[in-house]
Amino acid sequence: MLMVGLSGSQVGSYWHDGYVIVEDLLPPWACKVLQDHALPRLSFDVCGGRVSGLQTTWYYGPPGGSGFNLHQDNHLVKAIKDGFASVWIAMQDVTEEMGALVGYPGSQSEDILPQEEVNLPNLAQDPNGTRYAVIPPEKYTSKILTMKQGSALFMHSHFIHGSGPNTTDRWRQALLMTYIRQGGDFRPGERAKREPVDVYT
Repeated sequence: MLMVGLSGSQVGSYWHDGYVIVEDLLPPWACKVLQDHALPRLSFDVCGGRVSGLQTTWYYGPPGGSGFNLHQDNHLVKAIKDGFASVWIAMQDVTEEMGALVGYPGSQSEDILPQEEVNLPNLAQDPNGTRYAVIPPEKYTSKILTMKQGSALFMHSHFIHGSGPNTTDRWRQALLMTYIRQGGDFRPGERAKREPVDVYT
């Protein structure tokens, strides 16, 4: 059941005790994804070996949001090309109108391409998401990647992708989890402070 707010007693407990436990907040399917090692097992196949978790991000795509410009995830991480993958999990059905991802099939064969400063209008989005963009080579054709709730999109570290604007009145939410082949080099980042995480224990 969708929770629309904390009860008066929960809010009171938060301010009285400094915390509150909200039970059954996540649906069972979400808990299963996060607990049963399915993602590490599948990431093994695309990363070429046992993996470590590297970063997790929850994306809120608000109504009217502008989406992210085209980019390659390995631009900043600088991990081994074929040993780093991103997994984008749809928290609800994602349509083109809601700002579905757009990708360029085959573009993972490219090296890391230069980014150009474009500074497109930013509407309720991470400023870095609209400041720079990769310009895909003309030989690639874009594809809108609509997804059903609970579907997981596994993306190669050099795959060119972005997301469109959310022109609906609904939020487009997604969980992004990244994995790296164990022992591989990567850039921690000045702010991200990435560290490998054991996902098998």
